[in-house]
Amino acid sequence: GFKIAMRDLEIRGAGNLLGPEQSGHIAAVGYDLYCRLLDQAAREMRNETTAEPSQTTVEIGVSGLIPKTHIPGESRRLEAYRRIAACQSQAELTSIHADLTAAYGKPPESTERLFELAEVRLAAFALTIRSIAVHEHDVVIRCADPSKVEAALKGVQGTVRTLSARTEDGFAEVYFRPPDSYLEPLTLLRVLRKRFLGAPAPTPARA
Repeated sequence: GFKIAMRDLEIRGAGNLLGPEQSGHIAAVGYDLYCRLLDQAAREMRNETTAEPSQTTVEIGVSGLIPKTHIPGESRRLEAYRRIAACQSQAELTSIHADLTAAYGKPPESTERLFELAEVRLAAFALTIRSIAVHEHDVVIRCADPSKVEAALKGVQGTVRTLSARTEDGFAEVYFRPPDSYLEPLTLLRVLRKRFLGAPAPTPARA
């Protein structure tokens, strides 16, 4: 009975929880992501923290994609994008990579880059980072706890400084000025990946 009800939910949608409509949107986003969105909306109504790894942005001039030649079907390709975007941990991302490799063969370089960006985003989120962007000669990192970012970048070539004032949304800004050669997008991606993935894991109390 549960399996039949779940299948009906996937086909027709959960509808408006506060009314009679059945929109069918659950079929478009998937049951797992639908539950996460529902949980996020409920936490927002209770004024609880709703930060998710997908809210962290990495804008350093690098992009990744899954070409049609690798996953021909559009729905399956979009599902792969959705799984990567909704990923919550490095272990889950590794599992997704293994699943796609088993199903479609070794990912091309552009897809590997997509996974590298996802790794950086997840590691950055664990360090309380909300955004990473390049502005002229600086890599500007907005975060809640700059001490974690400073620890991750300790010993890196270049300079690291944190502005004393916080932004209007309460985030601190850490300015990382690396050597000019590090600002090449792929080089910067690998520098950040090495630094953030090698950073000490945050304690549960401060995560």
